[in-house]
Amino acid sequence: MKALKILLLVLLFSFFAVAGSVFILAKSLDKTVLEKDFYEDIMQETNIVELLTRQVYSAIESRSGSASPEQMQKAKIIQDAVRRAITEEWAEKNLLIAIEDFLAYLKGEQEELTAVISLEGRKTIIKENIREELKNQMNNQADSGAISPSARSQAQGQVDRELDKMLNQIPDKIALADLINQSPESEQIKDNISQFQNVYSYFNAVSYTTLIILALLMFIPAGIAGGLKWTGSGMLLSGAIASIVSLALSLMLPIIISNSAQAVNASAVEIFTKPLAGKIYLLSLVYAAIGIILIIAGVVCKKFGFPGKLKQTQAADSQK
Repeated sequence: MKALKILLLVLLFSFFAVAGSVFILAKSLDKTVLEKDFYEDIMQETNIVELLTRQVYSAIESRSGSASPEQMQKAKIIQDAVRRAITEEWAEKNLLIAIEDFLAYLKGEQEELTAVISLEGRKTIIKENIREELKNQMNNQADSGAISPSARSQAQGQVDRELDKMLNQIPDKIALADLINQSPESEQIKDNISQFQNVYSYFNAVSYTTLIILALLMFIPAGIAGGLKWTGSGMLLSGAIASIVSLALSLMLPIIISNSAQAVNASAVEIFTKPLAGKIYLLSLVYAAIGIILIIAGVVCKKFGFPGKLKQTQAADSQK
């Protein structure tokens, strides 16, 4: 009987420690990668928004690489107008809106993607800037006699028509849901999101309950004092395991990435892994600290007359 109770305690303790480690890791992910603030902090600490806007500018500039001098001049005007319209502040604001909406959908907090990025105002700014620049150029040409007033009026009308034609090719708004639906792998993406939503919902539903049940089950063979000490020791072990994972994530993952054949920047990976590892370490310390408190409570309970049931059983067996 004694050996069976010890075996039962060891098994419960092992399950509890492993479950606690998984709980810490999952909650760390939930409080970092699955939170909008995580990405907002990354944007503030890095130049990722600047890089994204530069890619937009480069894409526009590449289209005029082999153009004629006249076309190059027009392209330069368009590029300057786009730079004034698509600022880093505007890009960061709308990127965070899209991220917040996607995370809420990913976690099952809403049934569908609802974020819509309006481009109508940006198109108006682009059009006004281009018209103003071309108007200034034509006024200078008219003052120098290089162009007549009637020719200037005709040119302005042609510019307006070309601008309308160009801007009509750009949608007035971009819906995040449409971007996924238009992807060639939209069905696979939706399936993956659905699976994640199920796992996320299931984990939130059973994680706390599982830990509580496993902890209470240890009180049955160990008694109050023993149960507190076994539970506290399990939490302490869970914190230690999660801390080791945090340390490995910080030290080993950048090395693995840099030595891999994949063209991935190790510093870019560290931007994401460093906050995650920090959160794992913090939650591990809190979890382990609670475990230490429970161990102390178990010692105090035993000292003041609440011995563990396992000890009582052992004493009874020895008397026999």
